[in-house]
Amino acid sequence: MDFITLNLQYWISTKETFTFTMIVFGVMVGSFSNVIIYRYPEIIWYGKGKSEGMSLSCPNSRCPKCNTELKWYHNIPVLSWLALRAKCAFCKVKIPSRYPLVELLMAVTYGVIAYLMYGTIVNAVIFAIFANVIIIGCFIYYDHNRLMKIFWVSLPVFIFLFAISSSYFGYYVALID
Repeated sequence: MDFITLNLQYWISTKETFTFTMIVFGVMVGSFSNVIIYRYPEIIWYGKGKSEGMSLSCPNSRCPKCNTELKWYHNIPVLSWLALRAKCAFCKVKIPSRYPLVELLMAVTYGVIAYLMYGTIVNAVIFAIFANVIIIGCFIYYDHNRLMKIFWVSLPVFIFLFAISSSYFGYYVALID
């Protein structure tokens, strides 16, 4: 067995370590979810992808007020927001509390899913991704009062994947345990 396999086995070996791993992963996914919530509608509905070169991966994160590119350590989920006291490191404009809220919401969601579905890790991951899509969709709807087609299309896909993985990996075993 190689080093990566041994580490992965450790982080999913008990309910507590799997839950902790999913919480850490959830806060990181929450950080990227903030990018999706902000940029995806801008790219799809408002055409900023072609006109401004915007995508989900570039340009790097910037302050919306002074347009200064943020350093890597300004993008550490939740911790940077707390360390900077909810202000931009450069122009000191207030950073909305929504950013750490989304990150913490994802962390809690991933943690609860991991705790409740331990034993069926594949199902837990599929369910966490589905929850992520739903949360992103809710925030985009709140901002723009529109639902994106991708969220409607993803619902039956995730239900199908969950049904297949549940029958194959035995989701009901986790409910009994």
